[in-house]
Amino acid sequence: MVQVVGEDVVVVGSQRLPNPGPVPIAFNVPLNADLFDPTATAQLWAIVVDGNDAWVTPEGVAVATNGAPSDGIVVRLTFRPDALEGQVTGFTVGAGSDLSGEAVSMTWVLNATTLAIVGFDSRLVAGADPIPFAVPFSVTNLDEGAAYVAESFVYDGAATWTTVDGTPVITQGNPISDVTVTVSAITPFPSASPAAATPTPAPTASVAPVPPPDSGGGFNILWLLLALIVIGVVVAIIILMRRNQEEESEPTGDDAGSGTGQHGGGESGGAGG
Repeated sequence: MVQVVGEDVVVVGSQRLPNPGPVPIAFNVPLNADLFDPTATAQLWAIVVDGNDAWVTPEGVAVATNGAPSDGIVVRLTFRPDALEGQVTGFTVGAGSDLSGEAVSMTWVLNATTLAIVGFDSRLVAGADPIPFAVPFSVTNLDEGAAYVAESFVYDGAATWTTVDGTPVITQGNPISDVTVTVSAITPFPSASPAAATPTPAPTASVAPVPPPDSGGGFNILWLLLALIVIGVVVAIIILMRRNQEEESEPTGDDAGSGTGQHGGGESGGAGG
């Protein structure tokens, strides 16, 4: 299924049915929600291949948008030789040679001004590189004064390639055979928006440095300073206790009172330091 969006033909859905069985052939074409435009005209094109025989849609069937149906659609096919008033043949290049066995190529011819599709071809790539195509068209649908171009679309699972600039064909002296159509890889739409980065909080200035916890992996100078302070306090307590013991052993009297006053001055000085 294709849509004309702006100046581009966009494949918005496709389905391949290997060995579809007897007719009528049921189909259910899934749409690519990232590409589908509900306001643009959508057309369904089909081809059935059985050995060397093929049946094609001579014209696209309007579906899904602008009042066209989305279910119960009947697509009528025409035996290709009966529809074959003319054809554009050539090769699609650019998709590479490492495609899987399920890769599919589509090629269409359209009016370069009105973007109306006049012919369509689709086939399994089957390892071909370049990929051949043969697009049938009805001469009665052509405007000899108009320009026509051939474009291709290739898909292999999630990988897709499309034509950026169509190749001129049919009219104005352009060829209908040995035509080369180039495709380029399409950058896939992201499946989800990338998560927003979490901002890193700005560092906050502290009033006084706080010693980090000791991880045991190295020497911390702050812990050494704290240990020295503790040792100093212990030493001061021991000196104070010894002085108290000396004071208790001295005789009482005026000299003792004078000594006590000196001791008190020493203790006060220690506390101030």
